[in-house]
Amino acid sequence: MLQWLDSQHGWAPQSGTLTGTTDGGRTWVRLSGPVLKSVMQSYRIKQVRFVTPKYGWLVASNQEGSMLLWTKNGGETWHLPKYPTNP
Repeated sequence: MLQWLDSQHGWAPQSGTLTGTTDGGRTWVRLSGPVLKSVMQSYRIKQVRFVTPKYGWLVASNQEGSMLLWTKNGGETWHLPKYPTNP
């Protein structure tokens, strides 16, 4: 499920990993980081969405549930959201 933000920036989940391009698909780079590597051990990417070349989200899921991750550097590193807790 390839997602293009514009003519130069695209992301594609492939076989337990995520790749990205900033040159219209001429070259692709594997995106990972420790959080994404850990998640990909037991989850599969179902959806990738970027709103700018830097800011994006992905949903990964397995038979037990789903997980949301976000990035602010084009997918070089990924983070789990911090949810507020009630006092």
